Formats: sequence, structure tokens, C-alpha cells
Amino acid sequence: MSRKRRLAGIASAVLVATALTAGGLWFLRPAPGPLDAVPSTSLVVVDADVRGLRASPLWERTEGFLRGSVPLDRLDAACGFATLSRLEHGVLTIGQGEAGGVGLALSGGIAKEEFLHCQTQLVIGAVGATKNQLAPTVSHGGFSLTQLRLADVELIVGLGLRRPLLIATPTWAERMADAADEPEKSSYLRLLSPAPRLPSPHDGVRARLEKEAAGLPLLLAASAKMPEGQGQLVASLLHFLPTAELVQRAKAIGEPKAAGVSLVTYEQGKRATLRLVVDAGSEASAAALRDVVLGTRLAHSQNIVLRLAGAGKLLDSISATTDGAWVIATIDDTTAAFGDHLTMLSDLRSGTKPLSR
Repeated sequence: MSRKRRLAGIASAVLVATALTAGGLWFLRPAPGPLDAVPSTSLVVVDADVRGLRASPLWERTEGFLRGSVPLDRLDAACGFATLSRLEHGVLTIGQGEAGGVGLALSGGIAKEEFLHCQTQLVIGAVGATKNQLAPTVSHGGFSLTQLRLADVELIVGLGLRRPLLIATPTWAERMADAADEPEKSSYLRLLSPAPRLPSPHDGVRARLEKEAAGLPLLLAASAKMPEGQGQLVASLLHFLPTAELVQRAKAIGEPKAAGVSLVTYEQGKRATLRLVVDAGSEASAAALRDVVLGTRLAHSQNIVLRLAGAGKLLDSISATTDGAWVIATIDDTTAAFGDHLTMLSDLRSGTKPLSR
């Protein structure tokens, strides 16, 4: 064999190997998940590890709380199965202003055919439409978007290969689809760095929540970007503080930049921690906010009406510290107690809670 032929054979082998490797990596690389579908203009992001919550002792009370807040029975009846039992990961996003909206990005064990059946039944049940009257599907990047109207609410449903399921208001659905399709969110680099790609300041809040969790998985993680004018909001809250000393101390609070909430369990699920973190903007602002939180907790913990309503133990379990410009407030208790807190909040919301404790 001539030298030229040998070189050509080697070059061909290298090209084939490169193509096979690239193709293999394409299938191995992480597909966009629900957290990847967060638009850069999101004001609020709520990330729920539904599978983790189902496996925790908190699930029974959490499911009851959800069913009291959302018409899940209607959804289950339309789909023909318990929808919550199929979900694994859910993310709620809320945008700001006229360009914003509300949307859900979901992943789990619901087949496309099952979801389309749910969609059809919901439309028929809501407006009396027939299957042939459903809105046409349009392509948008890696998603197929279909209009779904329930009563007076217009929604868009997004489906795509290796993509999360999207249910959102019209413009926001497109923004979520664009976010999930961004190349860096599903690139080969995520093979080495699988951390979620969240927009600022949600990425900073998420990092803070994970740091405070010290390796424990976050069952729930919510973050919020504080809009402009928070100084005015803080001033309006002065009227609700229980003492004149706390009102004076609150005047040292500046404009918070972002905040977040997380839920973790530990000791084999027997205990849980609900944590709030706030980027107060400066160390002085953080110290003032911490003092107001602790002072308000102390004042309300001495309120006999709240204790009779069952809120005493909840108030007693609150603590707050600072780390630079961050305020970290926690509620730590047994998971059974957290379940009681959920029941209490549900009863108080519906006005059925007797003053028996």
C-alpha cells in the first residue's frame, strides 16, 4: 500500500471515529430540563422536586394542601390517572410587566399520547369543543405549541423531543421555549458541569440556598428578583410592625435585591428545615432586617390568640442570622410538625381552624 493511500485511510478512520464520538455525545448530553425553561426576565422561579417530595413524610399533607388549592380532581378525571403520581420535576415561572406571564415546565412519566388525551378532555369539558375544533399546532424551535383555552384563560401547551412539557400563557410560552432551546443550556459542557443554568439573580439565590443546605437535596427552591422601588415597599410595611422600636430599626433596611426559600429534610426524613435567604444589599441593611425578623417573631410569639390557633410552636422555631449582605432565616422542626403547620395554614385560610391550643 502506498504512503498516500495509508494516509487517506488513517484520515478516513479519524473522521469516522470523530463522527461516532460526536453522535454518541449528542445522545449522552443532558437534555433541557424544566429549570432550563426559565426566561431571563423571570421575576419568580419555583422549583419543586416532586419525586423527592413524594418519597418524604411531608407528601401526604403536601398533597392534601395542593388539592385544597388546585382542582387536581378535575385534572385526574380528565386524564384517567393520578397526575401528581407521574410528575417528577416541576418549575413555575412568573414574568414581570406586560412582556411577562405565567408558565409551568414539567417532566415525568406521562407519555405524549396520554397528555394529548388529557388536553382533549379538558378542552371538551371546559368549552364543549370537539376534537376536530382544537387549535392547530405551530412549530417554535424544538417545540410544538398548541393553544388550549380553559374557561376565560388562554394557555399554550408545548411539547418537544427531549424537552420539558410547557403550559403557559401565550407570549410567555414562547419565551420559555426559547430559553430551553438556548445552546448553552444543553451543551456538551453540561456533561462535566450539570448545574442548572439560571438567569441572574436567580442563580445567586440558588447558589446561596444550596450552600446553606450543605449537600442536602432541595425538595423545594424558590427565588424572586426584587423589582425597583423596594424602599417604598419596606416603608409601607412599617405600619404592620408590632412595636415602635422595630419601626425605628426597620428604617435602616435598604432595598433588598433578591430572596429565596428552600425546603430540605434530614435524619432519614424525620426532620425538615424551611429556609429563607434575602440579599439585603448591604451588611447594615441585613443586620436591620435580621433584627426586625427576630423582634417581630418575639412579639408575635407572646400573642395568646396566635398560640391558641396553634402558631406558637411555629413561631418559636424561627431563627435568623446574617452573612455579609445576606439574611438567613430558618424554621427547623420535625416533619410531623411541618405537616401540622401545613394543616394549620390550610385551616386558617379556609376559616375552619378552632382556637383549641
